[in-house]
Amino acid sequence: MHQRFVLALFLGCSLCSPLIGLADSPAAKPSSLNGTWVVTSMEQVGVKLEGKQLPVAMQGMKRIFEKQRMTVRRGDREYKCKITLDDEKIPKHLDVTLAREGAKAQTLKCIYEIKGDTLKLAESRQERPESFETDGTMRRVIVYTLTRVKGRNQSDLTEGSTTP
Repeated sequence: MHQRFVLALFLGCSLCSPLIGLADSPAAKPSSLNGTWVVTSMEQVGVKLEGKQLPVAMQGMKRIFEKQRMTVRRGDREYKCKITLDDEKIPKHLDVTLAREGAKAQTLKCIYEIKGDTLKLAESRQERPESFETDGTMRRVIVYTLTRVKGRNQSDLTEGSTTP
């Protein structure tokens, strides 16, 4: 009787262990990025722009993260992207891939950090940035600061836009 119990326990653990590992995998965990974020500033070559200083196309730009997708909204335009996260790296890595019809897919190599309701995101189309600092030698790196949208307004941001 004791041997059957031990065998059943062993088999049960063997069958469940892949599921336990899946529950702990980064893909199965909800991302702290999930939600709607609004661009509040951007910095390139050491120059930081905020609020009304931002280019018109960037003012009010939203990035909506949900699972392995990111939607970028600029005015009445919407871009859907696939994202890949690596939260094990320091700083955390994020790859954003945009595939438009009839065009070659583009991937942005990013790093990010979240402190409270502030997301700092450094991106480049070439090499992944190593830090959130910009200066004259890093022309192709842009650092965005975004603020999480909370409450009732968040649901309003995920409805009623058009795809280009």
